[in-house]
Amino acid sequence: MGLSAPPGGGQDARGPAAPSTPAVSALAWKAQQRLHRRYVHLMARGKNKQQTITAVERELLGFIWAIGTQVERAVQLPLRQAA
Repeated sequence: MGLSAPPGGGQDARGPAAPSTPAVSALAWKAQQRLHRRYVHLMARGKNKQQTITAVERELLGFIWAIGTQVERAVQLPLRQAA
């Protein structure tokens, strides 16, 4: 059973990513490395592929939330007030 190659730092077929802050880029890279490691580890343990993908997806959601809150803080959106 061949496991996937480690994540690379290059561009994919879609071209360069949208500009982001260094903190967001660092968090995205950390997520990519961790999720890859998690996927390989679970598959090597013999977990069902769908179960592995679901576990990795749940962790990905946490990283997406973290990036969203970081960007929101950086933009400092005004709070909405009730009428």
